[in-house]
Amino acid sequence: MTLKEQVEAIAAEWVGRTTGPGEPLEIERGAIRRYAEAIEDDNPLYRDPELAAASIHGGIPMPPGFLITAMRSGGERDFQIPLPVSRRIRGEDELEFLRPVVAGDTLTAQTRITGIEAKEGKSGFFVVIQTETTYYNQRGEAVLINRAKVIKR
Repeated sequence: MTLKEQVEAIAAEWVGRTTGPGEPLEIERGAIRRYAEAIEDDNPLYRDPELAAASIHGGIPMPPGFLITAMRSGGERDFQIPLPVSRRIRGEDELEFLRPVVAGDTLTAQTRITGIEAKEGKSGFFVVIQTETTYYNQRGEAVLINRAKVIKR
């Protein structure tokens, strides 16, 4: 069986599987501030509680890329997909914000595998894993959807 055929067989078994809700994450004010500093975003909403409370967010908002680095669950790593490749790189993230997320919220994640595809490139064989992770707040409301692609070689 070729590598491509192996991946196609794995895809037939794994696409559509879900995991979650995963480990909860409390969105902490200090973590938001440190993240904003790390990405050099000087928006005062990430640092000033009074300004943030008076904004449309009603509190210190979570920066857009925060969950990708802070959440321990959510994504293809929640699965043990037996692929014939091991090296991993994040390929793409599409974030769809449904509701504001502010400091003090607690989020959980549920991930679904939406695609697994074998490809051949200039540097050789690789696999693209596509996932869709929905993040829920402490009230069970969907607040964010992350559609991601991970490349494994």
